[in-house]
Amino acid sequence: MEPDKFEEASRLFYLGLDCQSHGRLAEAESLYLQSLSLAPDRPSILTNLCVVLIQQDKQEAAIQYIDRALELNPEDEAAWIHKAIWLFGRKRPQEALTCCDKAITINHGNAEAHYNRGLILANRGLGLEKHEIHEDALASIDRALAINPKYAAALHCRGNLLQQLGRDEEAIISYRAALANGYDPEELRFSLAALGADATPAAAPADLVVRLFDMYAAVFDQHLTALQYRSPQTLFDAVSPGAPAAGWDIADLGCGTGLCGPLFRPIARTLSGVDLSLNMIRKAKERNVYDQLIQGDITEFLRARAASFDLVIAADVLIYVGDLAPVFDAARQALRRGGRFAFSVETHEGTGFVLQPWRRFAHSLSYVRECAAHYGLGEVIMTREILRKQGGKDVQGGIAVLRLREN
Repeated sequence: MEPDKFEEASRLFYLGLDCQSHGRLAEAESLYLQSLSLAPDRPSILTNLCVVLIQQDKQEAAIQYIDRALELNPEDEAAWIHKAIWLFGRKRPQEALTCCDKAITINHGNAEAHYNRGLILANRGLGLEKHEIHEDALASIDRALAINPKYAAALHCRGNLLQQLGRDEEAIISYRAALANGYDPEELRFSLAALGADATPAAAPADLVVRLFDMYAAVFDQHLTALQYRSPQTLFDAVSPGAPAAGWDIADLGCGTGLCGPLFRPIARTLSGVDLSLNMIRKAKERNVYDQLIQGDITEFLRARAASFDLVIAADVLIYVGDLAPVFDAARQALRRGGRFAFSVETHEGTGFVLQPWRRFAHSLSYVRECAAHYGLGEVIMTREILRKQGGKDVQGGIAVLRLREN
């Protein structure tokens, strides 16, 4: 390559790296493409372009660049890891593991390859028994940490796996080590709080909820079917007898993949859904039952729509909210006089709310009643229900229908 072209390709590449590190992904993509036009056989440009495309959910465009990098250099361990991440995102875990294993064969001391192998096993399992999945995943994570003891993401993953294996004290140690090495403090404190090792927060961190459900969207419906999930049907049965012939204007909070949509559409004049997860919103759009779908925070959505709804529903959403006051206040503002707020909660027998070890909040029904009274929401229905199965056991919960008072 001519020296001038090499220098310009390098300049554009490093500008792209800077944009990528600051979250300016479209700019980074453009700069990498310009750099690649000058240096089409440079693996570092190809792999970084692949990563920035994956970060923008341009999955099909990404793979051509990583495959080109591997054509140029089949021993490129970083390229094999990026291909594993791509395959994992496409729900092809066995192929992803094969790519991790190729990277490990090239360099057994590659901590990132061991970490990604453990992460794939932890999140997919490949049909193994649950305990075996976690032990195998843990072994890969431990190998990554033997290479790099300060690998924050691996320490966090190790804490998750240890918690799932019932080794809570070890999990706390791993979470604290991840915190000391720079992993997301809000998420780690939430995990520590779930184990009783930190103060209970008011709600789950929004970024954590987004990451969880963006990843979960593709298998969400099948998973909940296996858990005998019944909250949408139970909520519908509780509110539908009062629906007018003309229908209600309905808001579906935390709509997810839209499981409530087909049930409530027949009694809706308009049906609006809101969810933090973009991938969930995309799945909900496929149902073609919502008049509008908004990616955003549920309280902000409600506060921006004063007196707009006759019914606000929240099926298995408040399990990610501890302090119910902001949601109740926003729902009161968004409801028309006489409007209903219907939702499910996981319950506990004490007072107030608690964060459970599995990172979901449970509320006492007395606390729900206190919040309702404070915000002028009268009780229509409040019953104890079985919401779904978890670990083969019934999850105890409550279904509430509240009504905004007329005066």
